[in-house]
Amino acid sequence: MREVCQDDEGPVTGPAVYPPHARVPILVVEDNLEDAELVAMRLGILRSVTRDVVHAATLGEATAWLSKHRCEAIILDLNLPDSKGFDALVELRRLRPSVPTVVVSGFVDHALHSAAMELGAEEVISKDELDSPLLPVCILSIIERNRAIEHERRLARILGAMPDAVVVTSSTGAIEYANDSALTFFGKSRDEMTRAPLFFAAPADTCAELCVTRSNATRFGILRVTELRSHGEVSFLSSIRDITEQRKLETQILLSDRLASLGLIAASVAHEINNPLGAVLANVELAMKDSNGDFREELTDAHSATLRISQIVRDLKLFSRADESSCTTLDVHPVLDSVARMAANEIRHRATLIMDYRAERAIRGNESRLSQVFLNLMVNAAQSIPEGNAEGNEIRIVTRVGDGDRLLIEFKDTGSGIPPDVQRRLFGLFFTTKAAGAGSGLGLAISQRIVASLGGELSFVSEVGKGTCFTVSFPSVAAVTTPRSTRAPPSIPLAERRGRVLVVDDDALVLNSVRWSLEGEHEVVCFDSGAGALAAVVGGEPFDVVLCDLLMPRTTGMDLHRAIERAEPSLARKMVFMTGGAFTRRARDFLTTKPNRRLEKPFRVEELRGLVNELVLQSHGEEPAQDRRHRPSGYAPKGSADQRRDTEPPESRVSGTANASKTRDAGGRRH
Repeated sequence: MREVCQDDEGPVTGPAVYPPHARVPILVVEDNLEDAELVAMRLGILRSVTRDVVHAATLGEATAWLSKHRCEAIILDLNLPDSKGFDALVELRRLRPSVPTVVVSGFVDHALHSAAMELGAEEVISKDELDSPLLPVCILSIIERNRAIEHERRLARILGAMPDAVVVTSSTGAIEYANDSALTFFGKSRDEMTRAPLFFAAPADTCAELCVTRSNATRFGILRVTELRSHGEVSFLSSIRDITEQRKLETQILLSDRLASLGLIAASVAHEINNPLGAVLANVELAMKDSNGDFREELTDAHSATLRISQIVRDLKLFSRADESSCTTLDVHPVLDSVARMAANEIRHRATLIMDYRAERAIRGNESRLSQVFLNLMVNAAQSIPEGNAEGNEIRIVTRVGDGDRLLIEFKDTGSGIPPDVQRRLFGLFFTTKAAGAGSGLGLAISQRIVASLGGELSFVSEVGKGTCFTVSFPSVAAVTTPRSTRAPPSIPLAERRGRVLVVDDDALVLNSVRWSLEGEHEVVCFDSGAGALAAVVGGEPFDVVLCDLLMPRTTGMDLHRAIERAEPSLARKMVFMTGGAFTRRARDFLTTKPNRRLEKPFRVEELRGLVNELVLQSHGEEPAQDRRHRPSGYAPKGSADQRRDTEPPESRVSGTANASKTRDAGGRRH
């Protein structure tokens, strides 16, 4: 390998060594040294554009040099010692397909010219033209043209790799260029893209939002149009940033916020319903006791309807519970029962609902989040069945134990089934087969994420025309043990000891219903504010039980508990919180950390009396008759109400609220 240089002192030969900053040379592959020097002399004028000329006498030398270096052009003699014909051209084009090659031959005819050009030669010249002043002009033109082509290719690669869609259009709308991202965004092939003109109704150098509706999808983008001027012609460069996924995410976040707001509102409404509902339930039960057969059937129907409303509100509270981060060990069957009641209206006109519970297994989960998943699957099952033939269709909810002691919850329907092409996309965000406005396409996607976050799996099998079965699988943690009911028996015996009960609630209806339920057996003191109740406690009034609303204006039940805990710690432990729904985080955290008993509004009269009777006995260190141990005569535990009670009259006293004119006897009957 030789380097042929041309300077003022004549040709100089030497090794082809280039510094790192050297410009790219021209490779001359010529076995005749005189011809190589002649070419170097003529190409001397190119030294401002390129470097010098590198000479290789054989094809082997040329390929060895090209394996380590690059060049701007190759001038190739077809007749080399180690190559004949077009072999050298083919080999060099293989090694450097992007480098222009000029073929030199002692004899050039039409056949040789055509053959060389077909094999990739940029030009074919005769050796007689090596001394022509046009040689450097020809080589320079080839180099510049190749540079432009390479620049265009590089730019095309860059634009093709861009995630943004790029389209270049003429002033008439003809598409001159579109990258792959543009084809994807518009959903067209390159031929389809260039077939029709394209105009954007957006001023140049401004941003606008673009919406493209295709046969099966809609895409959103941010469009920016830039005006280009070249040689008096105007064209437009349009770049489009695809924001479809961002829009989907924004929609999902918006929907999640809306659902969270609805959940908070639902919990708040449930709380507000529970106060008057509790008063209605208590008064209906008291009226049923007072009735001697008159209106018995009507009161029974009213009682049943009130209990039904109570259950609906409880189900609503469960579904709308805001605390979705905590997980507990739970039985899924009550959750399924609650969801079934909520979905009943959707199901009853379409199918018969069958609850088939075969597994007694507990799992780790969150009731609210599981309710969301189960409700979605149950409603989807119902909506897969047309209305009008409820007797001929069924939705079956099955719980059973699967492999690895996993709890399987199956939602089987006899609906229309899911086509295979839809099954592949079923869990995709915003994919829905429902009519516009009937579904968001988020239900199954969110359900799958919830199940996965709880350590479970969601799968399905479906057959068109026969139905679908969705299966939720969770690792079980223990066998379900039936808990002792927190509700009192239907009939509560009369109190074994008369106690003194403090009732605090800002709702007069609740105060009256509680007082009427208890005043036949206990002395009841009522306050409609925490401040009045605290003043009575601090003033030394003794109480066996405190029934306190959890959420009240000004002084809440939590605030009152903290104040009583400082003033009378033993009484703070006797507080029972009445709640229509702990829908604030503070209230939920408070109930989680305090061991105090609680009453969920609306509560039954029997439940209220049973709990108060039990706590009054405990306040005196006693137990119910069936469990009571023998006590010494006159036994009274220290700190009990007997030791602290003054000589106040036994009738009930109401402060801060309207006093009712009627009282009740020991049997709960009104006088």
